[in-house]
Amino acid sequence: MNISTYIFGSLGNGYSQYPNDYAQTIFQSIYAQSSAPTQIVAHREDKLIYYAYVRKLEAGQYIGLCVVLNSVMLTDFKEMFSIFENLITSLVVNGIILQFNDKGDIVSKASQLYTNQAEVSRVTDNLRNEFSKLENTSKPLPPVSYGIARNEKRTFSVGDNTNDIVKASVSYNYTFIFKRKDFDTQSLSSYRGVLNRLHKEKSALESKCEMLKSQNTKLRNKQRNTLWVGILSVVIAVLGGVLYFKVLNPSEVTRYQTEHFLYYGPMQNKQPHGEGVAFYPKDDQDGRRYYIGHFINGNRQDTTAMLYYQNGDYFYGSMDGDKFLKGIFYSNSDGSHFEGSFVDNKPYDGTWYNHEESYMLKDGEMK
Repeated sequence: MNISTYIFGSLGNGYSQYPNDYAQTIFQSIYAQSSAPTQIVAHREDKLIYYAYVRKLEAGQYIGLCVVLNSVMLTDFKEMFSIFENLITSLVVNGIILQFNDKGDIVSKASQLYTNQAEVSRVTDNLRNEFSKLENTSKPLPPVSYGIARNEKRTFSVGDNTNDIVKASVSYNYTFIFKRKDFDTQSLSSYRGVLNRLHKEKSALESKCEMLKSQNTKLRNKQRNTLWVGILSVVIAVLGGVLYFKVLNPSEVTRYQTEHFLYYGPMQNKQPHGEGVAFYPKDDQDGRRYYIGHFINGNRQDTTAMLYYQNGDYFYGSMDGDKFLKGIFYSNSDGSHFEGSFVDNKPYDGTWYNHEESYMLKDGEMK
């Protein structure tokens, strides 16, 4: 399958694209006719068909990805949406060209595409590789329909009849396909709300981190147990890193209600898959509050998972589903912690640390 790939858009210092060629006029025309925050636009030029994805940003800025095929067409627009949105997500997560602001909006970080050649090449190469996987579902491009005016266009929701969408995409000059007929504004608003809640959770845990830092300082002077001091420092670093990379930068704008928890994060095969967050209901039988970590085909599975309880207890370490495997469990009621392996989520092989006061210092001397 003969594939050409592009990244284009108007960022801080105006329009730019890669590679920079004749297609600029086509991409700018596609954006000028786009009416939704996100959409796929199919555009036909004789034997060439353009599949472009446009995401509008703030202040009239936008970012776009495009695949150009020669003499063949594609039929699965849902899969195309998935490919395009995963690549936009990777751009945000890498934080070189795009980023999240504090309100949960995707905004530009770079002023021009050509100033970030390595990132641009990564995206266009990945775009080519992902669309190459669709070759077995491609079909020959039918002859141009000269009975349709060149400036005519059609608009669809991705949930509309697939045959109608495909037929229009190769017959009309421009065909616009949206995720929903309401242009998906509800999910964008919902995601902003999720980020606001997560910011509050982050602030609360940052306060706890500050408290732990203070306790850590006191323990350095009062306690001979240097092992605990090291573990506490690791927990503080993990809290900060996990919260930032796994909570504030989720890899895809997706809300999914499972039987046991509310999930935010990337999906694959209609299952949570990737770095995400699970919120448990207030009446959760195990008293859980939320899980931050990796999902594989709907299963919570990670070596650096964080499970936080409503009473302030938390676990950090390896998990498989609801099972603790190996890690650290912190008890909020008495400040003790266990490090080791678990069976049925109970400490099994390891060490409990109670952190009792050893001695006091006065002006640097033992009392």
